[in-house]
Amino acid sequence: MPHPIDILRKLHNFPDEIIDRVRELMVEEHVKKGHCIEFVRQSPGRGTAFYIRKGAARTFYIDKGREYTLSFAFDDDFIMTNTLHGVGIEAPVNVMFLEDTDLVTFVHSEMHQTIHEGIFEVNPLEWTMFLNAVLYEYAGYLEERLFHLYNTSARERYEWIMSRYPRLAEVATMTQIASYLGITKETLYRIRGGKYTALT
Repeated sequence: MPHPIDILRKLHNFPDEIIDRVRELMVEEHVKKGHCIEFVRQSPGRGTAFYIRKGAARTFYIDKGREYTLSFAFDDDFIMTNTLHGVGIEAPVNVMFLEDTDLVTFVHSEMHQTIHEGIFEVNPLEWTMFLNAVLYEYAGYLEERLFHLYNTSARERYEWIMSRYPRLAEVATMTQIASYLGITKETLYRIRGGKYTALT
């Protein structure tokens, strides 16, 4: 996926001062393996977006003591933290980094505030197009996952995720992968051991 700044440049020929302002709103940082950030449920437009330049992360929530993995992300992937809005789940979303990671962080509301402050003579539609472009990239990933969850077998889902993320087994546990795929850990072990059939 393209870097957020690259998305902005493709949408419109913004002057350098606007690009510089956007860079100020995007915090580039390095986080260590195991670092975890918790986000309370947020309304649309107030979430936080992460772009992983290099590294790996997992988003999950905990309900009744059990972890549910929502997504994995590796190099050039986006993460959105308002995933659970409107689905009846009150639990916070957690982003845990599975290895040392270089990322770009920006808060949607800060982008909107920049629009409303009128700091630059920018058409708000152009800013909205930028945010929508980031969401479009992420939505493509969600559609891909939903297709595999509802249209493929457990074995096919496992083959898909390992093809998409070849390093997944190196950084995530079998429990986390099974949760993401919507199968039990025991089923995942049978698949990996070549002992799985659809009837078991």
